[in-house]
Amino acid sequence: MKMTALMAVSSPPPTRSNVLAMMMVTMLLLLISPSTCEEQQQQQQQLVCATGWGSGGDQVILPEQINDGYCDCPLDGADEPDTQACSGSATWPGIKAAPESSTSLLLLFSCPQQPNLKLPPSRVNDGICDCCDGADERNNNNDDDDNNLCQDICDEVLKAEREAKAKAIKNFAVGANRRGAELATFQKVRADKLAEVQDLEDRLAALSDTAGMESELEQLKLNYVTERLATMKEVAAGGVVDMTAGGVVDIVGALDADELAAFVVHACQVDGELSEADDEDHTCVSLRLAGLDAGMMWADDNYNGPRRMKVQRNRDESSPLADLATILFENGSSDDASKKWKMHQIRNGGRRRLDDMGDYMGDDYLGDHEMYDDYDHEPYDDDDYVHHREEADVSWELATGKMGDAMKAVQDTPFSKIRMVFVDRAKEVLDSIAKALGSGNNDEENADAEADAAEGETEEETEPADFDPAAYSMVRTSLRRNGNAIMKGLKWGASAKIFFEGNDDFTEDELRQLAIGTVYHGSLTSLHVWQILQSIVPELRGADAPEESCASPWTAACPPKSIQRDGKAGSFPPALLLESAEKFCAQEAELAMQGKECEDSSAIPESIPPTGYYGYTLPIARDGDDALSQFFEPMNAVSVDKDRADALRKELDDLQRQKSDLESSIINALREVGGRDGNELGPGGELFALADKCFDITAGKYTYEVCVFGKAAQKDKPGPGGTNLGQYTRMDMDDETGERVLYWEGGAKCWNGPKRSATVYVTCGAETTIISADEPETCKYVFEMESHIACDDLYKKNMGLE
Repeated sequence: MKMTALMAVSSPPPTRSNVLAMMMVTMLLLLISPSTCEEQQQQQQQLVCATGWGSGGDQVILPEQINDGYCDCPLDGADEPDTQACSGSATWPGIKAAPESSTSLLLLFSCPQQPNLKLPPSRVNDGICDCCDGADERNNNNDDDDNNLCQDICDEVLKAEREAKAKAIKNFAVGANRRGAELATFQKVRADKLAEVQDLEDRLAALSDTAGMESELEQLKLNYVTERLATMKEVAAGGVVDMTAGGVVDIVGALDADELAAFVVHACQVDGELSEADDEDHTCVSLRLAGLDAGMMWADDNYNGPRRMKVQRNRDESSPLADLATILFENGSSDDASKKWKMHQIRNGGRRRLDDMGDYMGDDYLGDHEMYDDYDHEPYDDDDYVHHREEADVSWELATGKMGDAMKAVQDTPFSKIRMVFVDRAKEVLDSIAKALGSGNNDEENADAEADAAEGETEEETEPADFDPAAYSMVRTSLRRNGNAIMKGLKWGASAKIFFEGNDDFTEDELRQLAIGTVYHGSLTSLHVWQILQSIVPELRGADAPEESCASPWTAACPPKSIQRDGKAGSFPPALLLESAEKFCAQEAELAMQGKECEDSSAIPESIPPTGYYGYTLPIARDGDDALSQFFEPMNAVSVDKDRADALRKELDDLQRQKSDLESSIINALREVGGRDGNELGPGGELFALADKCFDITAGKYTYEVCVFGKAAQKDKPGPGGTNLGQYTRMDMDDETGERVLYWEGGAKCWNGPKRSATVYVTCGAETTIISADEPETCKYVFEMESHIACDDLYKKNMGLE
């Protein structure tokens, strides 16, 4: 109605078009929904301002953030018009000033007598006098000083500002002079260091090229491994002439594939009994070394225990022959009796494989032989083994799991029968000795009892013992030593059995090489080989002696005989093995005539004779008089040019040491001057004087320390340590303002938060010192530093110090 009346007074009579226009306006007003009005009201209540932190950017301030006591808009304080939360925010460290064209600058209030002092709206008419004459407060009336909110103190303030500016000019002059002097010093030091680097690089370039020596050394290795592999192949194929009987000696040539695998198992068994290696070593070392001589390698991590191996062929590795040559060459040139078969014993490195040797030595050398890589194994726990020291209490139980099954299988073979008879009898004798000594299996108590009995130092009179405790102790030691050797042999044999169970694609030639190589590296004698053949070749094995008989278990094999197998040339075993067997049989016959074998089996023996006890004699390694020594003479004749190799290695080591020293010196020299271009030390090398220096400030209960090119830390007490705030990473410089910012990052992680970091904003000062510390965000520390490094021409211009 009011609108209609107004139109009637001020407008001409309504026309048809006017009426229609009024109706449309009315309809539009009615279409505006209450919700749309609410949205417009919310939008009007929202505030948008620049963040001011870091790279800037606009942010939306929600209604609940207005006057909440936290300054969200540090550039203009628009979000805190009724609080003092943004007081002085424009000068806070890290606040990026708004550009001159920013719309926020249009809202700033300039003090008439202090043109450089510009106030955001929140500080105008806030009841606090910011301008020295109170011009920012509208209720201030300069004509009535008594009623003015703000007194005119411009004389004092402007005087202080003049003094501050004079001090700034003085500090700038001092800092600029110091900065200039240090930059000049840096340039001189840099020139000297670069000249030193050039000299070092000239000396490095003048060193002899090692490529020729390295090539010669590699050729020595290659020549050695080529000859060694060829010789082993020839020996295994029966390419050695028997000087005694004439013809070619073929020790295992009459065996089929299964018999060859069984031969290797028992050869490993004897090797284990001979071995003095640590009891923790559960693998057949001689088999691994035999593999190397046959051109086969296994990965290093498969020698920690007897695990099942599966043969795999792989042609992806480059130059695998180098690894084999390195191992064999090191073994051949080493004076150490222990041989290496693992790459990590030569050098640190990854898995290397020996591939088709025809790629390196001609396709006719090893035919289609391919490298035997490692197996897909199931891990075996060392706790499955029962370890025994020489003087430990004896149980001689088999292992459990897969290893135990393999040991049981080896134990049940004819070759192991004599050994297990010995073990059973040894247990009985050891138990009898323990009862005789009257102290069970406790070694310490046994020793005391033996000493008392031997010296007669008992407190009470007793009847003299009808045995010699010292002799019993020696018998016990011998039985334990022999029994432990047998158990270790079972483990080594079992490891070979597990190996062959997982690898069923060896050719007979390859098996023959492994068999001969195991005998060679295991130092088995010709008698050992003959005994193994007796147990695995049915035609050679005679009838077992009756269990109630006290005859030697080897009686059925004596006198030794030879056989002729279909498709195999010559008699088998060869004559050189039969000669050793005949001597052994003669010795057994002599013992039988002396009745040694039929002594009272229930009595404790006075000693364990070297000829054996219950058919078992602790093996003795092959010596130069053994018939097989002549057989393996070609292998022993393959020699390493050790003198030349040592000379090359020494020369290479000396050159490499000199190169390393020169390279380290070059790196260190360049690091001192910020790299080749000097940029690592900032513009012109201005960080040169601050490098590796530390600066601190105490704020509250903590002391904060930052070390240029080092770490930043928060400490609650003097000295090293404290909470790590990060490692120095870089310095950024604003090309327009000249502001320098140093960063420390990657510090200790906050609880349920980010990793700590520190940021230092550098401004000009006569001395380098930290003047403020703050934590504006959780675990992000901000410091303000004054330093002469920032006293440059850009600072002078921006601060109006010209």
